[in-house]
Amino acid sequence: MGEMVDNLYSWLLAAMFVSAVGVAAQGLVFPNPLGRHYTPGWWAIKARTGWLAMEIPAALACCGFYIWFAPVFSWPAIVCVLLWQVHYVHRGFIFPFRLNSGDKPFPLIAVPLAIGFNTMNGFVNGWALGHVAHLQTVEWFGDPRFWIGVLVMVAGFYVNLRADTMLIHLREDGSTGYKIPRGFLFEKVSAPNYLGEMMIWTGFAIMSWTLAGLAFALFTAGYMIPRALTHHRWYQEQFPDYPTERKAVLPFVL
Repeated sequence: MGEMVDNLYSWLLAAMFVSAVGVAAQGLVFPNPLGRHYTPGWWAIKARTGWLAMEIPAALACCGFYIWFAPVFSWPAIVCVLLWQVHYVHRGFIFPFRLNSGDKPFPLIAVPLAIGFNTMNGFVNGWALGHVAHLQTVEWFGDPRFWIGVLVMVAGFYVNLRADTMLIHLREDGSTGYKIPRGFLFEKVSAPNYLGEMMIWTGFAIMSWTLAGLAFALFTAGYMIPRALTHHRWYQEQFPDYPTERKAVLPFVL
């Protein structure tokens, strides 16, 4: 059983790296039909239902697989799991109910794809947290990589949450259309919420220092950067007065 699980981990880890390349290529060629980029013709469900179905597995898988597979429990790994849970408990159980656009159409095809990826991602990261040697001893708390990763991850939480909250508040007057976001990192980039998400998983990869964490960070960037570029072009096309100094997702760079 143990060898079979180890082999499954190796294959799924390789699939994670391949998926990172694939999702980046797909996003650059064909934008995902989510949110403002939805086009009629896709089988759709309500956005809130779609978010719940996609993100709840991510909130359960990593923690569940860690508990299942870890030979022993160690504090560095537990802290990694807890920080993972902070993000996904919000994303899976709270964020969908904060959406003012929860009744908008959401392409049904995105749900099984996301559930499959989130389960695979939870498996490889849960297994890695329970087996990578440096995470099994409290000495990892003395390594600067752990604390650098924690700081980057926490900063990403802040950026992601504040940007999402500002976008939600754009519609607190009951409107359903899109507006130009102002303030905070929106003055630098069109998608600071995506920047925050990339910071979260880059920080997680540093603090855990595992190939599984690296694969997820690369996948996140592969998904978020093309989508941010699509958002940026959309803003420029929809709003003639859109600030020309803004970048898409990386301040001053991209």
